[in-house]
Amino acid sequence: MKEQKNKKNFFKMTLGFLVGIAIFGLISNLSTDKKKEEPPKQVDAAIFDQYLVHTKIKSNKDSKTKEQLEAYELYAQQDFDQAMPLLQKLYDEQKDYLAYYYLGICYYFKGDIPMATKIFKHPRLQFYLQPI
Repeated sequence: MKEQKNKKNFFKMTLGFLVGIAIFGLISNLSTDKKKEEPPKQVDAAIFDQYLVHTKIKSNKDSKTKEQLEAYELYAQQDFDQAMPLLQKLYDEQKDYLAYYYLGICYYFKGDIPMATKIFKHPRLQFYLQPI
């Protein structure tokens, strides 16, 4: 009888241990799935560089506002998600047409061609190189 009780306890402990391992494995698998998300793809530098206008304009850095420098730098780093609201704000508040152009390029490289096309149709952007 004592031996049978020991076997039941051993079985319960083993079962509890296996269930614990299974739960731990499930939880760790779920947390690593979040880490497997791919970072946004970078646009090939040879292609993207032709759309970096502010680096080619001969003007002194002090003529740009802090907001412009931040937005343009995020854009140049292809951090479109961070750059887009700043670029939109520059256009809305200061009518910064370079920021608006960059916003169109962001939409283009993120795959929102209709929005990019809408922006590129602006008459003030006609002299900028456009991907579409």
